[in-house]
Order: sequence, then structure tokens, then C-alpha cells
Amino acid sequence: MLRTLTATLLPLALLGCWDKVDQPVPNEAEIAAMAQLHDANQRIVDLLNARADLFDRPSTTPLTPDERAFLLPLWASMIDHFLAFRALKERFLLHWRDAGEGDEGPVKCLTIGLHAHTEQLRVAFTLFGLVGSNEALRAALNEATPEYGVSAGFLDRLAIEVAAPQALMMVQIGAELLEQRSDKMFRGESEVEQQLINGIKHTLEATKEIERLYRRHGMDLVRETVRIIVTNELNRAIDPVVKDIALWLGDTRVRHANTSLIHEADLDALLPRLAPGDIIVERRNWYLSNLGLPGFWPHSALFIGAPSELAATFDADPDLLAAFPEGLSAYLAQTYPQAWAAFNEGEGDETRRVIEAVSEGVIFSSLYHSCLADYVGVMRPRLTPLEKARAIARSFSHWGKPYDFDFDFLTQSEMVCSEVVYTSYQAPSAEGRSLDITLSEIMGRITLPPNDIVRQLDAAYDQPDRQLDFVAFLEGIEADHAAYERDVAAFRASWLRPKWDLAQE
Repeated sequence: MLRTLTATLLPLALLGCWDKVDQPVPNEAEIAAMAQLHDANQRIVDLLNARADLFDRPSTTPLTPDERAFLLPLWASMIDHFLAFRALKERFLLHWRDAGEGDEGPVKCLTIGLHAHTEQLRVAFTLFGLVGSNEALRAALNEATPEYGVSAGFLDRLAIEVAAPQALMMVQIGAELLEQRSDKMFRGESEVEQQLINGIKHTLEATKEIERLYRRHGMDLVRETVRIIVTNELNRAIDPVVKDIALWLGDTRVRHANTSLIHEADLDALLPRLAPGDIIVERRNWYLSNLGLPGFWPHSALFIGAPSELAATFDADPDLLAAFPEGLSAYLAQTYPQAWAAFNEGEGDETRRVIEAVSEGVIFSSLYHSCLADYVGVMRPRLTPLEKARAIARSFSHWGKPYDFDFDFLTQSEMVCSEVVYTSYQAPSAEGRSLDITLSEIMGRITLPPNDIVRQLDAAYDQPDRQLDFVAFLEGIEADHAAYERDVAAFRASWLRPKWDLAQE
């Protein structure tokens, strides 16, 4: 359709009136842009339609790294197309009266502007038809992705714009104006006139298709838009309160403030047994945040080692050097310079060895800052050094992100503690194996309680192909004001402990 329209209008650029800057008549470049936009968008639609597996998915299953790598760049391109069509619509359709005397200029503007508007709506309806009400897809497309220049909430804003009554009214009024202005205006006596007539017909056909889409899906779109608007209004009132409460809970301890059953000497003895890539779980007794987190273990973190330990572990590995020719340290410094600088800030007791999500966001911590707790457990993924190195590199990409007070694993712009661990060990297929950790639905949210990591280790520990090995378990005893080493059996059973144990707390 647009190829015909392009062939119709391109020869008219030779008439000269298109170059007048005070008249919004389409020029050759803008007509060519329309054709390119249409073709590029159709290629994206074809790619998306070929991935039925991506859109026919459980609503509560987050996108895999491979799925995100496929979908998000296409989504960014669709946004670009949508905004480009909007710009063409606003220039030509909204200002067609400024196209000079007579009917020829206004008809050209109405034709191009109205076609741009219908293409804009076709882009939106194509996407909504594929995504539907799938929460995982909606969350991913609503999330801010700065690497692609996409702002947060764009899918919702797109739905609101398309559902607005003026969107359909513009189609209907534009079609009526184009029919009135073009009727009997051209007789098709020349090839140029016949091409323009064909272009007008194709544009009017496009408006009829858009009207059919509104009749078929319009009410669903309006209902979804009402839900979005109401939810956003409520969130503006509630979210700050939720965040303040979560911060208060996370930082409030009802007894034994600023003390821990695990002491620095315990961590000094533990440190030589730790290796970059180890998964840490922690518990602090008496913190009110334990109320809202299921299970005995409420916090998790990723041990990455000090900068020198990271280099000693990975930078001489021959398999790793094939992937990171200058070494992992050089790769991290070059790819994530700000995170690398923050990682290297600490010295002595403040040497950064852990990455974790806390109320302040995703930060690097010293072992003391992170693990001076009442219970600490350590697990080691059964992965190659290269797979662990890549997991650590992925963890660096999360540094500086805010804490996810909504505990939502469907998005990655904000992070909860176990989400840092989980996403770091979710690898694109070209980069090796992922940890197969099952997520849980809790209070309507897909998430991963740290307690579940220990539960899944316990369930698979007797299997030869288990994913996690036991490294250490430090158990605090309130009566002794001290912590003791426990064996793998005690750690495996720890996830079954009650959240509140008055004998201990």
C-alpha cells in the first residue's frame, strides 16, 4: 500500500511547490521516510509474529536474557517508528489548511498526514494484539531501558494516547475531509494525477481498517487505559508511603541494635574459604524487615572478592582470556567505569568484596559490612570459572540501581537482594549455563525469597547433577553472644526453621 503511495507522490516533488518552507507540503525526503518507516516496521512486525513462543507465555514468567535481548531492541525501534509517524501526522494532518490556496496542497498534506496517523495506530494495535494482558511482557515493555533510549511507562502512555477519543476522531474527520477535498478534483487525465488518486484510495482504505480495529478492540483498550490511569493515580499517593515504611522496616531492629552474633574474627576465618561467585544468605535477628520476608533467610548477596582477588582468580584463566583478552578486571574497568571505581574505593576493613541490594540500592560492601550478621550461609555454583566471571560481570551492570520496594522480578530497573543474585546467574544461551532457580509467586508478585535458594539446594543436594555446593554455615547463639560453624546437614535444614524462634531471639 505505501509503496503505491510513495510512487504516487514522489514525482510531484518535481512541481517545485514542495520546497516552499512556509507551506507544510510533503517533500521528497519525507515521502521516502514514510516508505522506509513502513517497510522497517513491517519487518519488525514479521519478526514478532514469528515468535509465538515469546508471546504465548505464562503471565508470571519473567523474560529470559535471550528473550529480552530479542524483544527490547525491537520495542525501541517500534517506539522510534511510532514517534516518527506522529511527527509526520502533526506536520501534515494538523496543518493541512496552511498548505496554500486551492485543493492540491491540502489534499497532499491530508493524504500523507492521515496515512502517517493510520500507520501510527497500526503500530500500536499490532503491539497490543501481541502483548495482550500478559503481565511479564507489559512489565518488560514499561520498564525504562536507558541502553535503548526508552523511558519508563512508555507502553502505558502509548495505550492512553491510542485510546483517547481524539485518536479515532482524527481518523474519521481526516477521512471525511480527504474525501470531500479530493472528490472530482482529479480526473486521472495524467499519470501523476492517477498515481495521486491511487494514493488517496489506499489512505482511505487504511482509515477503514483502523476503524475496524477500534470496533473490535476499542473497548478493551479503553478498559485497560482506565486501569492504567487509576493505578497510576493510586501509586502516586501510595508509593512514597510504601517506600518510607520499607526503609524504616529494613533499618529498624527491636533489640541488640548495632550488635551481631557473628564477629570480625569469624569472618576473618571464613574469608580464605570464599571464592568469587559464591552466593551468600544472611539473617539478622530482631529486624522488623523479617516480618515481610518469607522464611528463615531474608537476605542474599553475591561474593565477588576484592579487586586483587578477582584478578588472581580469573585474569590468568586461559578459557577466560579467550572471552576477555585483557582479563576480567580490564573488561570491568572499561565496560563499567563508575562501578569499577566504586568497587576499588575501600581499603583495609572497608575493602569491597560483596555486591548486594540494600535500602540504599545496589552497592559494593565489605565482608564486614555485609556479613556481620547473626547467621550466614555460603553456597557455590557448580559452574566454570568463565561462567562465574560472566555472572560477576552481569552483577556490575546492576550497580547503582535503586532498591525494588515492590519486589518485582518482571523488571530489572530496580533490584531486590535476591534479584541481583538471580539475574547475575541468568546467562544468554551464547554465554554458557544459567542457574536453574525456580521463582515463586508471593502476594501476587513473582520473586525469589533467599530462603528458597537454600530450599532448592537442599532438595537437589543428594543428586549428582546438583547446581550448588555447600561452603559454610555460621550459626549465632544468643545465649553465648557468639557464632559457631555448622555442617552441611544443619545448613540444608536451616530453611525449615521458623522465621521467629524465641529460643534464639
